[in-house]
Amino acid sequence: MTILIKNANEVITLKSEARGPRIKDKMREIGLIANASVLIDGNRIAAIGPLAQLEADFPQLILDSEVIDGTGKVVMPGLVDCHTHLVHGGTREHEFKMRLNGAIYMEIMNAGGGIHATTM
Repeated sequence: MTILIKNANEVITLKSEARGPRIKDKMREIGLIANASVLIDGNRIAAIGPLAQLEADFPQLILDSEVIDGTGKVVMPGLVDCHTHLVHGGTREHEFKMRLNGAIYMEIMNAGGGIHATTM
């Protein structure tokens, strides 16, 4: 199945030039593309860009696509927590600021944070 999400106001790709985890200012880069369309072919994203460019590069896929109008919308990856903990003893949002300032996990843990701070 081919799906075309056309004319979204914004598409967030999370694409980055950085290798490995992002730290400091790199965490603010979300790969934002304004006024874009997304072409999905089966289980993969075939292309992201202006609709006219996708139509020129993938004419047959576009013709065979189920079309979703993205006008006025933001298209973004599903941001899903990849794990859970049965016992929860608090929150760790303050650690995000430490990450933005460049702290690595061991520094956060040594300052009393990390996974051990919220599990029993």
